[in-house]
Amino acid sequence: MRYVSSIGATLGAALTIGVLAFAASPALAATASVQVNASPGAAGAGVPAAMQPLLASRDCASGGPTAADAALASQLSSRVHSDRMDGVNAGQISCARVITETVSGDGLPSRAALLAVMTAMAESTLHDYTESGDHDSLGLYQQRPSSGWGTPSQIEDPVYATNAFLSAMKRKFPDNTWMTGDPGAICQKVQVSAAPDEYDRQEAAAEVVVDALWNNSGDGSE
Repeated sequence: MRYVSSIGATLGAALTIGVLAFAASPALAATASVQVNASPGAAGAGVPAAMQPLLASRDCASGGPTAADAALASQLSSRVHSDRMDGVNAGQISCARVITETVSGDGLPSRAALLAVMTAMAESTLHDYTESGDHDSLGLYQQRPSSGWGTPSQIEDPVYATNAFLSAMKRKFPDNTWMTGDPGAICQKVQVSAAPDEYDRQEAAAEVVVDALWNNSGDGSE
């Protein structure tokens, strides 16, 4: 996929979906239904490392990362490495925490959290981007409003975006068939990425983070 190379081009892409951008406010994003499109299309490509400092992002957790997020980041950072992840900071841990809490709140086991965190690592390195670097891709999962994932405000809400990912996963893998099989292939079927091999490369790093957060949550379900 082509990457947007200027702010003007980014704004131009955003204008093409202006109606969607107007449709929801951040206050509504957390409670709005994820069924914006019964079968959303492809998400965007993962944000390249060179572009990450140039794009605006927001905190995943209200109030920003906590002291516990910072402590866990310090504890885990030396073990979280992949072609996309070079350690982990408090902000990234807070985004992973919101993902795992959302999965747990949906009554799903930790494998669903692993799949979601793998995907967010591959797509955004656990950053909630509010500015697009690839067409109209936004948020933790680089979901695209023009592909039916939701409005920009919804996609930028990490709880909504995670529920949208989980909803698409359940539709594409009915009867809990996402519980078995290659994790990277499952992520790819949900995201329809131009870089299908990227998800598997995040599995080991995602396992370190999810195992720590899941155990700390007090939810022992697997």
